[in-house]
Amino acid sequence: MTKMFSIVAVLLIFAAQQAQADSIVLSMTQRPVTAEESGAVSQPAPVGGMVYEFFATTDGDILAINFASTTTDLGDFYQNTFGTAGSEPNGALIPTFPSLAVDSFITTPGGTNVLGGGLPANGDDTFGDTDNDGAQNNFRFAQLTLPGDAVGVFSGQFDIVSTTGGIYSENFSFTLQAIPEPTSLALVGLGMIGLLSTRRRRS
Repeated sequence: MTKMFSIVAVLLIFAAQQAQADSIVLSMTQRPVTAEESGAVSQPAPVGGMVYEFFATTDGDILAINFASTTTDLGDFYQNTFGTAGSEPNGALIPTFPSLAVDSFITTPGGTNVLGGGLPANGDDTFGDTDNDGAQNNFRFAQLTLPGDAVGVFSGQFDIVSTTGGIYSENFSFTLQAIPEPTSLALVGLGMIGLLSTRRRRS
């Protein structure tokens, strides 16, 4: 009986620890730069460009994005002079300056202190949060806009307040590469079918 009680107690402790487990879930979406954004009179975004957005869901307050690194093989990340590397664009200015909507940035839910060069980040940059905003659900912590045919990498270390005290960290790395449009994929498929049929005729 005592042995059974001990096993139950251990299982309850394990379940409690699992319930308090730290969690950081990061995701990326991408979309093309719109005609309005690339056709803006002031500082147009790159024609055919790609906008990458990054989101975080955490069970603790976001402390910082450390060791941030952004690299690209072609051109620089789009940056609008009305924007800043450490905060989202001012929504009130976007109707007047549409391309501001795709400004590149890395930010936190509260006041963001940028230590280092900002963007492009070279691996030693830190974007630290000065406020306690608690757990986050699908918070957009970064946006990076590249020329459409560019390939890049966004990496770093995400830090939150641990549910058991202290700091919980997770490393991340995202590859930035445009996904071909469905019409392009269809054309590639037709080309492959043509090649196969040609080979069959020859043989």
